[in-house]
Amino acid sequence: MTPQDVQRFNERLQSHLPQKRIYEEEALSVLAEPGDVGDIAVAIAEQHLIAKLTERDYKKTMEIKEAQVRLQDNSYGICLVCSHPIGEKRLEAVPWAKYCIRCQQIIGELTSRGAEESLVVERLQKKFSS
Repeated sequence: MTPQDVQRFNERLQSHLPQKRIYEEEALSVLAEPGDVGDIAVAIAEQHLIAKLTERDYKKTMEIKEAQVRLQDNSYGICLVCSHPIGEKRLEAVPWAKYCIRCQQIIGELTSRGAEESLVVERLQKKFSS
């Protein structure tokens, strides 16, 4: 990967970092204000939604930061399971991708059935290394 490629992908990764949500403070203030049961129920539902969004944003942020580390150590674009190159179209679509499309499909199918991603990855890595 050329230095220009590294810079381009780093900029793409940076542009995908989640932005702080403005409405988080507003939703917190609703809980602090006295109101009827309906207001409180709505505020609690909003807090639950914000917690889910925050969790998703945190996960995405960590995936992007990990991809930036891979860019620096020249392992970016290499599948963490099978060590094959990740397709350029996939990296353009999902610049923080850590698995090739084939491995991602296997992982996605098994995790959708309830398997833990880290265990699936570990087993696949053993399979590909033997």
